[in-house]
Amino acid sequence: MSSRYRKRKKSSQRLQGGERTTFSVQRPEIEQVICPVCNVPIQEIYLALVDGATGNTIHFECALRLIKEREPLREGESIVYIGSGIFAIVDRAPGTGPFTIRKKIPFEEKESAASWRRRISFSF
Repeated sequence: MSSRYRKRKKSSQRLQGGERTTFSVQRPEIEQVICPVCNVPIQEIYLALVDGATGNTIHFECALRLIKEREPLREGESIVYIGSGIFAIVDRAPGTGPFTIRKKIPFEEKESAASWRRRISFSF
């Protein structure tokens, strides 16, 4: 199956009579957000996080840097993102085999993050 066929299939839909209709998805309009940590515009807003302490939208990398500044790491430990606005301190680098979570670090508050993401999400 060619990649061209897969692209076409994703952007079209078969109706009851067997005919095919093509549709396009409009991206929601989003205002430019400036990260308060580094003062640089956030280009990829879907990768940003909401700081639970301040409620500000910040770059993922800036969130990781803030956590690294606050949390002391032991030798061989690293900080990883485990999803849902939560980071964790693990006992070895990611991708090097099984690891143990020493500490979970919630970064986002679910309510503020959910309302923020609802504004940029869209569905078919």
